[in-house]
Amino acid sequence: MKSLAHSIARVAHEVNRAYCEALGDFTQTSWEEAPEWQQQSAVKGAELHLANPNLGASASHEAWMREKLDSGWTYGAYKDPVNKLHPCIVPFTDLPAEQKAKDFIFRGVVHAHEADALGGAAGLANIGGFDADDLAFLGHDHQIGFLLHGKDGD
Repeated sequence: MKSLAHSIARVAHEVNRAYCEALGDFTQTSWEEAPEWQQQSAVKGAELHLANPNLGASASHEAWMREKLDSGWTYGAYKDPVNKLHPCIVPFTDLPAEQKAKDFIFRGVVHAHEADALGGAAGLANIGGFDADDLAFLGHDHQIGFLLHGKDGD
């Protein structure tokens, strides 16, 4: 039987794939077709937020970037798994809004799925925990502010 983190990682991966497709990026594969390193990265991200529910979305990115750097990846203008290049190997604050949104979505999926697995809304209380980088992002992006607050980012 798969762990809760594995189940959550699968859902988060598919949600991310759908989000990427909405942005016009059709390069993401299904969970079943994703390489092992990509699946394990998602599992580690789920484990991170399950073990540390008050971490903000920027923590997802920082942990992901640390793992990439430790595996020999470097910054590149485009994603190239063969040469281990990725355009998101930059600090969270330097990411474009649509890339930052992926970390908010991932974190939200982890806590919503955890709450569902626990049979209630207990885990959902953790969705609101934002760190300083998260708050800076939310304060400057009106689309995300609208989604979270129902108004024009105010």
